[in-house]
Amino acid sequence: MKCNEARKITYLSEYPEVVTEDMMEAKRHVRECPECRMFFEQERAFASLLRDKAAKDKAPAELRQRLLEAEPAKKMHSGLMYKIISIAAILMLVAGGYIFKLYSDTESMVEKIVNDHINFLSYSGIQVTSSRSDEIKAWFGDRVDFSVNVPELKAALKGARLCLLDKKRLALLFYEHNGSQISLFVTTELDTERLLSGEEVIVKDKKVRIVEQKGYNLLLWQERGISYALVSDLSIDKLKKII
Repeated sequence: MKCNEARKITYLSEYPEVVTEDMMEAKRHVRECPECRMFFEQERAFASLLRDKAAKDKAPAELRQRLLEAEPAKKMHSGLMYKIISIAAILMLVAGGYIFKLYSDTESMVEKIVNDHINFLSYSGIQVTSSRSDEIKAWFGDRVDFSVNVPELKAALKGARLCLLDKKRLALLFYEHNGSQISLFVTTELDTERLLSGEEVIVKDKKVRIVEQKGYNLLLWQERGISYALVSDLSIDKLKKII
């Protein structure tokens, strides 16, 4: 049995009234196929995300009563009904896979930001050395396709450089606090709402996502369509006081 067929049968027969030989064969295929197991693990993760994020409003009582009293549509041909259900299920799987990929890509971007911070410790690769925010903003000019606003952090501004991640141009600002280097990545390519990891808190009226990776702490937030990712080995409490 092929992967696509096994996935469709497994998805449509989650609560079967009658267990068929095809269902058993599909379940055996999923158990033995690493790609199919990963596929359903991603679907479960996406379903869990929807349960956590989506609104849980009940349908109006009047609508629920009408549905309960409605006579089943006996006139609809069973074959047509099966085709409709199959197409709807496939569309849900495709949409679910696409949305899950968006969330996965965001997690991957955060990991690459941490790796870039590690690779450029001690301010290696710095392209403009300045403690003036207006000079740094002017330097980026047309190097990125958005206006770089340099936040006033409670740390010493050291300079900046252009950062390339996945062929995307980010602005990277360097700060220092008590001997520790702080990297601030500025971009429009990171949607913090799609992060599956970390904890969301409010810091100085900002909705901030806190993430820990490879021994480094990150604070991520958005302002006016621009995303900021602050990375350092400083503690979370110290980073909160800096932004």
